[in-house]
Amino acid sequence: MRPGNAPDPKPMTVRTRNTLLITAAATAVFFGLRALPDTACGFMHLHDTVVGETGLEYCDPSEVAMYAETDAIKFPVTAEIVPDEPLVAGKTTRVRLTLRAPNGNALLPHEIALSHTKQVHLMATDPALDAYRHLHPEPEGTAGEWVFDYTPASGGEQVFFIDCIHRLTKRPQLIRVTLPCAGATVPAAPLRTLDATLPDGGHATLSLHPQPAKTGEDIDIRLRFAGRAGAPVTLKPVMAAYAHLVAFDPERKGFAHLHPLQTDRENDPQPELRFRFRTDKPGRYRLWAQFDAGHGETFVPFDVWVR
Repeated sequence: MRPGNAPDPKPMTVRTRNTLLITAAATAVFFGLRALPDTACGFMHLHDTVVGETGLEYCDPSEVAMYAETDAIKFPVTAEIVPDEPLVAGKTTRVRLTLRAPNGNALLPHEIALSHTKQVHLMATDPALDAYRHLHPEPEGTAGEWVFDYTPASGGEQVFFIDCIHRLTKRPQLIRVTLPCAGATVPAAPLRTLDATLPDGGHATLSLHPQPAKTGEDIDIRLRFAGRAGAPVTLKPVMAAYAHLVAFDPERKGFAHLHPLQTDRENDPQPELRFRFRTDKPGRYRLWAQFDAGHGETFVPFDVWVR
């Protein structure tokens, strides 16, 4: 007996000890994920959004899309991408994606939040950054596999950026995966101007403010649309936004996914969309704009420089 005739404490059972260990591990994982920098609109957002009367999702006016390199941030969720057969340029192949939590378990569909109408957004690029695909893997089976079809435009290393939100922590996850691809590689793509011709002969024009754009400072990006001979343009939503911009560095080490801020000019006869971007890495960025100006989803590249 202990002093004061207090009874001796009961020894901890194996079951109790294991329960405590599992609880401690789960708590550590949860707070580890929560401790990640909140990139807000830097990646696909779940909160920090403004939802308009039409159901469109906008970035909060106080947020800025940040360029990030995955090797520098080390997101805890990892990804495996395995094609059913080796990738070959020009050939469509079924590809399987598995997202894994820090404990190695595959994340199931109910563990991934819905954002911009989809659970998983996958951005794929070729070595020349002249071909860009925005894909949405779909869950298949019960083992945590997500599948998509991919047709490489050219040979060489294909880079995939997976963008999703862990439902439990509400934190964005950005994962970079590469796959080899057989076939001829294309030469470096020519530089793109800030004015692109639309299918109807109209134009999409990109501008940066201030100019020159500088690292460490907010860069205001304006995307303007004009129909042929000044005809009006009506933008249609794409994944709950009037446009999506994706910025890649030439080495494809990182990227930023930009969504529009809410302004009063989205529905003008010549619409203007506004984005906010920041990077600490100087150099050239290829921005791919994805939108529907009345002719179906259109992908247009621009090249910008940041000092």
